[in-house]
Amino acid sequence: MKGSTLPRRLLREAGHLCAGQPRVVAAVSGGGDSVALAHLLLRSGLVTPERLTIAHFDHNLRPDSASDRQFTETLAAALGVHCVTTTWNDRRAFGNLHALARTARYAFLIATASKTGSTLVATGHQMDDRAETFLDRLLRGSGAMGLAAMPPSRPLAPGITLVRPLLTFRRQELQAWLTGEKIPWREDPGNANPRFLRSRIRHRLLPELQQTLGLDPAERIAHAANRLAMANDALEWSLDRLLPGLDPQAGPERITLLLQAASGLPDELARRLLTRCHRELTGSPHPPGMRATGQFLQLLHSGRRSWSMAMHGLEIHASEEYLTFLARSGPPRRGADRGSQKRSPGNS
Repeated sequence: MKGSTLPRRLLREAGHLCAGQPRVVAAVSGGGDSVALAHLLLRSGLVTPERLTIAHFDHNLRPDSASDRQFTETLAAALGVHCVTTTWNDRRAFGNLHALARTARYAFLIATASKTGSTLVATGHQMDDRAETFLDRLLRGSGAMGLAAMPPSRPLAPGITLVRPLLTFRRQELQAWLTGEKIPWREDPGNANPRFLRSRIRHRLLPELQQTLGLDPAERIAHAANRLAMANDALEWSLDRLLPGLDPQAGPERITLLLQAASGLPDELARRLLTRCHRELTGSPHPPGMRATGQFLQLLHSGRRSWSMAMHGLEIHASEEYLTFLARSGPPRRGADRGSQKRSPGNS
């Protein structure tokens, strides 16, 4: 494969994502996909060196993670671009460790974009990542929102968009290009650990599907994910137009809605309402869990005029006419992330 093929293809297939020569933060872990992203953004001319920042988030979950940071700093210096790194040391006593790390990583990327005046954050996700994410979420019971699985772009924060320029590329062709160009990258040993579901999907399930069906499952899954992304956009559009009828009143730590209007929403729109309130009040890009969401829907449609529940980052109170979402800190009470009920204040 000629060295100029992939940069030209990136310009043709993803040029619209980086139109107007914006400032871009490229999330680089040191792995092959993100290293290819940094090189291809520059070689394609989509971004100039002075408008690109490489950002590396050291999750600090492996003993050798510091060497990934050093590798990335060396890469940035060789490319002549600005580099920002940080090491995560937040170890809370509650919550899913990897979910907390992902949230912290995106917060770091948003902060880096804000400090550098960047309007885009680019990640190295490619088609195989998308297929793996789709199957992972399918097996975990995700709906259309989760199965839309890595759209090419989405809002990340006010004035900042997350873009994935490599979604039409395959992992193997990116690694072949890096090898041909004599560009080194780092391998995360966790990617081959069969203890993780994602690893089993990558190394066992997808190859078995390809062998059994005689077709490329990643391409078919990408097509399905695109269709689900369109359905997801339509549902978000519907919620946007229904929200004024809920008479939303928002503050820095609370959102209040009309209970009767909210309880009349179909399950999928009520689920999205919860996700949106959770995101607005907690800043987390990850929606509430299935159990908490299921309990919320059960209470919302129960016909009861007074109830309360709690989940990580959020309390929800129904009181006669109003449904109130409150930001909260610390872990929920025992069983609260399952959406457990408790008596409403003042109604004991």
